[in-house]
Amino acid sequence: MNYLIYTLLLYLVPLISYISLVNLYKKTDEVDNKKEHSGLEIARELLDNNNLDKVYVIERKGFLTDCYTNKAVKLSTPVYYGESIYAMLISSYFTIIAMQDNKGNQTIKNKIILDKIFSYIIYAMYIILLVGICLKNDSFIKLSFLLLIISIIYKIIASIIDSTTIKMAIDKLKELEYIDDKNYEEINNLSKKINHINMASIIICLSDLFYKLKDTISNR
Repeated sequence: MNYLIYTLLLYLVPLISYISLVNLYKKTDEVDNKKEHSGLEIARELLDNNNLDKVYVIERKGFLTDCYTNKAVKLSTPVYYGESIYAMLISSYFTIIAMQDNKGNQTIKNKIILDKIFSYIIYAMYIILLVGICLKNDSFIKLSFLLLIISIIYKIIASIIDSTTIKMAIDKLKELEYIDDKNYEEINNLSKKINHINMASIIICLSDLFYKLKDTISNR
């Protein structure tokens, strides 16, 4: 069962990223952005200013469930309604991804596709790990371990790509006067922690999988 121990230890990598995002939320959630606009309003302003009125902004239940997919910016409940610095940062980050996708940025388009593929790989990894533990099958546990390594490598690469996206989001917020010169550096430093969302998504996928299975069972 050595691979089970290795797998659980390796999970510390995305878990640390998840905790870092939770800490970012706690640190900034009670501090309103300069204009006191909600995540929805910020996303809508960014999109409308770039003639992207056909890109929807919708609420997605849960915490850290924010994403961009199918021509829609999906914001978690705290971000969708929130007026905090946290809501501002997360909302602008995913909206910039939507803007770059619609501008035909091939790197972003490829990343969106790969993110979707890896979400299914991570779902499969959890199922394989669970089956391996239940059946005490080392081959299944070893496979889940290898899938976890591949996923972590991809998330590291995705974080490097997203560092540019985060910088663009901060610059847009400053342009729209959500950020001024006084707090630019502070918010810019905070924004770098958003990059943890790529690695943390490995943990977030577990809760997504749980809710998907729960909904499937409920609908029967």
